[in-house]
Amino acid sequence: MAVYETFRCGECDHEHYGFEGDTATMREWSRALICPDCGEITGITLGATTDSDGAVLPKKTPRYPRCKACGGQRLKIWHAKNGCPQCGGTMEPDPDGPSICAD
Repeated sequence: MAVYETFRCGECDHEHYGFEGDTATMREWSRALICPDCGEITGITLGATTDSDGAVLPKKTPRYPRCKACGGQRLKIWHAKNGCPQCGGTMEPDPDGPSICAD
């Protein structure tokens, strides 16, 4: 199950709607990445979660993942605890923002 929620910076009020770290739905593995070149948070697909028989498949990290915004390759796994991509401040889930559980 994947949890998509709104993260908000307590210092600059920057907002990000998505997930953090690695997540999975019934169809695919995904990873949230941050690009230090442009500060954007993006998600990449790591492949299908199961084969046609229902067997769990391993994650397949792309050999050269790229930022969808600027094409940069110095991507790092993003977690809210690692800070805001704009100012480095603390990002927290916004209790008033939208959030969904996807499967």
